[in-house]
Amino acid sequence: MAVPEDEERERVYKVLLVGNGQVGKTSFVERYVNNRFSTAYKQTVGVDFAVKVLHRNGDTIKLQLWDIAGISLSCILLYWPIVYIIGQERAAQFTRVYYKGAAGCIIMFDLTNRKSFKDVQKWKVDLDSKVRNRGKKLPCLLLANKSDLGDRCVNIDEINAMSKDNGFSNWIAISVKENKLVSQSMNRLVDILIAEDVGNDVEERSDNECDGSLLELKQEKKKTKSNGQTSLQGCCV
Repeated sequence: MAVPEDEERERVYKVLLVGNGQVGKTSFVERYVNNRFSTAYKQTVGVDFAVKVLHRNGDTIKLQLWDIAGISLSCILLYWPIVYIIGQERAAQFTRVYYKGAAGCIIMFDLTNRKSFKDVQKWKVDLDSKVRNRGKKLPCLLLANKSDLGDRCVNIDEINAMSKDNGFSNWIAISVKENKLVSQSMNRLVDILIAEDVGNDVEERSDNECDGSLLELKQEKKKTKSNGQTSLQGCCV
C-alpha cells in the first residue's frame, strides 16, 4: 500500500563502500558517522558496519554503511591458501552476500596512489556484475580521497574519464583527514537515492491508480442484445 505523500516515512538505504585497502574507507565512515579521525585504524578484514540517521523533509533516512574490505582483490591475495581450497568461484560469492540488498555505493581511491585509481574500474565491474536494485545498476559515487596532500599522481582529466566511461553518478575530491566534502558527498548520494526512491513511489502509485480505474471500468460494462446475441460493451472488454 502506498504511503500518503504528506505522511512521514522511514527510508532505509544500504550503501556499499569499496576500494583498495588503505585508501581511507574506514576513516571516511568514522568521520561521517562520528566526526572523528585517527591514523591508527587497522585494515578492515571482511566487512565493518555503521548506521547514520538523517532527517530530510520530515522523513527519517537510515543509511546502513557497509565498509567492504578488499575482498575481491586484496583479501583474495591475503588469504590465497583459503581461496585455493574453497575455489575462486565460492570466494566470489562472499562479495555477493555483502553486496545483496544495496541501494547505492561509493568507490574510493587515494589520489597519491595510482594503483588504487587504476583498480577503480575493477571494483565497478565487480559491483555491476553482482548487484542490481530493481533491475538497475546501483547509483555510485567515485570519491578521490587525500585531496589535502600535494603529491598527487592522478589528474582531473583522468578522473573525469574514469567517471564518465564507467557510469559513475559523479566524482568528488575529498579529504577525510581535514573533513573536506565528506558530508557533502554523502548528501549528494542520498539525494540520488531519494530521487530514485520517490520515482519508484510515483510509479507504484500510478500502477495502483491504473488498477483502480480498470476495476471501475469493468464494473460499468453493460450487456446489449444485437440480432438475438448478447455482447459486452466497454473499453475493458
